[in-house]
Amino acid sequence: MRGKGVINMSSQSTDVIEVGGISVPANEAQVVLALSVLSERIGRLPVQDKEDLFELVKAAPLMQSKEDYDSFLGAFLEILEQNPLEVNDLDLSEEEQEKPEEYVNWIEWISKKIREVRQNAELTQEELANKAGLPQSHISRLERGKHSPSHMTLKKIAKALCIDVTELDPGL
Repeated sequence: MRGKGVINMSSQSTDVIEVGGISVPANEAQVVLALSVLSERIGRLPVQDKEDLFELVKAAPLMQSKEDYDSFLGAFLEILEQNPLEVNDLDLSEEEQEKPEEYVNWIEWISKKIREVRQNAELTQEELANKAGLPQSHISRLERGKHSPSHMTLKKIAKALCIDVTELDPGL
């Protein structure tokens, strides 16, 4: 049975292989396989993260230096390497499905702190996003408490604001 991402070596020629039901030259097979994996991984991302990823990709042609490329790649991988849980993966009772108050308070505290430090630095969300190498929509969602920041995201924001990451999250 041929499925998505399955590679079948052609018995007639070693120059052509089949990837996901498509015959491709062997030298292109790795690219096709990588694109299949990338497509599958993007498909599992939450909608907002997909939007952030596509916003980031649209900005790629504006890269002018290695630093821009490194920042782009870092933000791209940070979004892509998330391992989002699906509701089916969780076996929680209704009580456990509620966000714990401590978690909600932590997100509220961090979102207010990011906004406060950004405003004190007299930066717009877009300016902070550019300095941190993150999409502006990501900064917006963090400041509104709609998204929980990763440690890497907090480090990027802290560096962009010229502060220690513990000012954003004393628990780190």
